[in-house]
Amino acid sequence: MVLNRRSALFSLMASATLVAGAPLLAADWQLLGTSNVNLAKNFTILRVGLGEGLFKRIRIKVAEERIVIENLEVTYSNGDMLELNLRATIPAGGESRVIDLPDGIAHGIRSIRMQHKRIPTGGTAVVSIYGAAV
Repeated sequence: MVLNRRSALFSLMASATLVAGAPLLAADWQLLGTSNVNLAKNFTILRVGLGEGLFKRIRIKVAEERIVIENLEVTYSNGDMLELNLRATIPAGGESRVIDLPDGIAHGIRSIRMQHKRIPTGGTAVVSIYGAAV
């Protein structure tokens, strides 16, 4: 009897986890842009444009070199700006957490200014930014 209760509880918890994770898994991520980031500089601007769609979430993927991102400045298509303090180290081949745009409304994104730590010896990180309307 105890085993059945434990099994039922485990099944219920596993189902709740799958259901709670479903929107994230089902998110339709769209590439907003890719930039070869010069690590000898301390910021990069990625132009997006309204034609890409409306988004509630973004995430960042990195290749070639690791990058330390201090913050993102998202400029919406209407000119409003949002500053997100990210403070994340993303290794080559890694990605950021999902970043929810705070007001919960889908926005057109004009550009994203990424401030990152400067590396005196330079190098290039390939940074791709994705958006999801979910």
